Amino acid sequence: MAIRDSDTVKQSMKDYIESKVQPVDTGDGSRLEQLYISPISNEVGTSFTEVEDAQTAQNVASPSSISNDELEDLAYNWGLTRKGANAATGFVTFSAITQPAENIRIGNQDGSGGIIVSTRKQDDGSTVTFTTTSTVFLLSSATADSDGYYSISAAIEASEPGENGNVPASSIVILNSSVQGIDFINNTIATTGGEVEETNAALATRIKAKSRGLHKGIQDGLRSLSLSITNVIDAAVVNPNDSEMTRKVDGGGADVYILGTNDTSYQQSFSYDSDNDSVTLTRSPVDRIVTLAGLVGLTVNTFLQGTDYQFSQDTSSSSGYSTRASDQLEWLSGTKPNEGATCIATYVYDKNIRDIQDLIDQVDSHFVTADNLVKQGTEVLVDITADVTKNTGEDSDQIESAVTTSITNFINGFLLGEDLQRSDLINEIKGVSGVDNVSLDVFKYRTSSTSETNTINSDKTDFLRVDSSSITVNVS
Repeated sequence: MAIRDSDTVKQSMKDYIESKVQPVDTGDGSRLEQLYISPISNEVGTSFTEVEDAQTAQNVASPSSISNDELEDLAYNWGLTRKGANAATGFVTFSAITQPAENIRIGNQDGSGGIIVSTRKQDDGSTVTFTTTSTVFLLSSATADSDGYYSISAAIEASEPGENGNVPASSIVILNSSVQGIDFINNTIATTGGEVEETNAALATRIKAKSRGLHKGIQDGLRSLSLSITNVIDAAVVNPNDSEMTRKVDGGGADVYILGTNDTSYQQSFSYDSDNDSVTLTRSPVDRIVTLAGLVGLTVNTFLQGTDYQFSQDTSSSSGYSTRASDQLEWLSGTKPNEGATCIATYVYDKNIRDIQDLIDQVDSHFVTADNLVKQGTEVLVDITADVTKNTGEDSDQIESAVTTSITNFINGFLLGEDLQRSDLINEIKGVSGVDNVSLDVFKYRTSSTSETNTINSDKTDFLRVDSSSITVNVS
């Protein structure tokens, strides 16, 4: 529908009247113009403006042109709300150099944790602060770990929501609260899950998916349902006829691949049985085991991963990385608990996968015979070597750091099935201040020995990523 303002409407009315009646005075200030043409053209022009505003507010194809309130109102009509910011979570390890003479309580007496820890000061003087979410005890009977220290891990959550809480391993080293007997702390794994409030573009994507998939059992419906979960960034649906389908689905159904995790701590207790060399972890998909403790003799022992036990993750194509995964704790030839002793395994699982599976399995969410399975998307690492020519006078170390950050942020923002173009990456690097020119010497999958010519392709179930060893920047 063509949108016209009041002046355009007025001129159209004058042209029409003059074509039908002669002679006639339609000029500004004339009686006809004042009593008839102007009032009507102003009203029609106002109506056109209101229609245009309504079209803009309904146009999720261009979310940048819509105000936050307008888009949220539109989302409400589809039963959606904007996802809020999330705080990062993870684990921190409390360590004593010598064996404690008595049990050390780390956290509030009511079990709520409350111990404050933080990173070192950043270049701008800021720190990222975390709080333990449950109370743990470093027992006097604890055994030394592989480094000779006496340690216990506790779950933590960032004090503020947002991406700043996603910090790398070995960066949380400051113990802000007083804990007598603890000599140092460290996070052995990165914290994850910190996200800013959902952007208009992301909310518009969910609105479009919801509008195309009114029935939760069809492809767009499954995707829309998945995107409704907090921390889910993207979702892809694989049907039985797709080349990416890895299991047989006799009654119909689909595999739903998810980008975005909700790493959640869980404690599973079980009795040690020497006749069974493995224990099935019940909250799959499991990402890692944090601690394992049990009674050895008369003392509670913390078992060593890699010496006393190992984590065996189900990576099979049919059920791996889903709620049907057979993730196992496997005993090795090291120290074993007493026969029948209660053991407690603390591990991290992806709550997103379980939440989405529960939603899809509801009776009204799928066709009765459909066998739908939710899985984690597959991370595909890539390696990049960039030869950068800097502008005269620029500091080489600063350029190297800035380019590395630029590459990391660019690639680690890719969605499921998104390909990496050589030309796009070159343009991204050229956009770094101080860079004159760039060429890519290495542009390949981590598992490949040769570089790709123009494109690193990604299956619809995969997402491309770089890690700490992926990027090399040579500055000249």
